[in-house]
Amino acid sequence: ERVVLTIGHGCIDAPDIELIACEISESIEHEQSRRNGESECGTLEELKIRAARKALEEENYNKSRAAKRLGIDRSTLDRILHQGI
Repeated sequence: ERVVLTIGHGCIDAPDIELIACEISESIEHEQSRRNGESECGTLEELKIRAARKALEEENYNKSRAAKRLGIDRSTLDRILHQGI
């Protein structure tokens, strides 16, 4: 594959490269998720459950830290996870 860059100003500088690298990284992650059968689509409830599970996993199953990361109370996290059973 090839990448073609067009810049509206005279030259490509460091912020341009950082932005491009970030976009490429996100694109790769999205493609890997798609190949693994993960989808960003779903109902609001499904998205909430997925976000809760992901935060819980990333916080090594510590519910207090996962809830804090999501900006919700631990009891709310428990309720969301219970809906996903």
